[in-house]
Amino acid sequence: MEEEQERLRVSGQEKDSWLVVLLEQLLPPCSQQRAALVTALQNPGPVPPPFQLSSLCLAVQTAPPAKRLVSEAEMRRLEELRQGGREWRERSPLARHQVDSSLSPPHQFRVTRRVGSDGLLVAWSPPDQEEVRGYQIFCGGRLVQRVRSASRTKALLHGVALAEPTTFRIHSVKDGEVLSPPIEVHYSPSMDLPKERKTSRVLAE
Repeated sequence: MEEEQERLRVSGQEKDSWLVVLLEQLLPPCSQQRAALVTALQNPGPVPPPFQLSSLCLAVQTAPPAKRLVSEAEMRRLEELRQGGREWRERSPLARHQVDSSLSPPHQFRVTRRVGSDGLLVAWSPPDQEEVRGYQIFCGGRLVQRVRSASRTKALLHGVALAEPTTFRIHSVKDGEVLSPPIEVHYSPSMDLPKERKTSRVLAE
C-alpha cells in the first residue's frame, strides 16, 4: 500500500513538472487569451486517455491550431507597447507640455565634441528672457537631459549611438514646465567638430 502511494506521489510530481514546462513555453502574453485558456480547462470535453508523457506529447503534436482572439498585428502592437513602455510615456513633449511661442529658445545650439564611446557635448547660448528657468533636451522625442539652470550653456549627453546620424532638440523652460518652441542640431558621424579641429591643429604644430 505504501509503495503504491509513493508511486502515485512520484507520478504526480512528474505530471506537475510537465505542466510547468508547458505553461512556461506556451502561456499566451495576452490576458484575453489566458482567460479563454482557463475557460477551456474548466470545460475539457470528452475524457482524454490516461495522462502519461507519451499521451501528452501526442496531444501537443496533433492539437489543432488555437483560435486567436487577437490578430497577429494587434499582438505585435501590444508587444511593442509593452517593450517600449518607458519610451511611450516619455515621447512627444508637445503632448505632455504646454508650449509658449513667446518663450525664446536658446541660440546657436551645436555639438562641440565627442566624449568617449557614447557621449556628445552640446552647447548653446541662453535667450535674453528672465522667465527662462532652464532647458530640456530631447532625442527622437525622448527626454535625455534636464538642465535646471538658465545660466548653464553646456550639457553632456550619454548613451548616444555615435555611429548613427541623430537629431537633438532643445527647449527653454519656464515655471510650470512650459516649453519654448524647439531648435535642432543634427549630428552625423562624419561631421567635423570645432574642438576636434582645434586639437588636430595643436597636434600638427
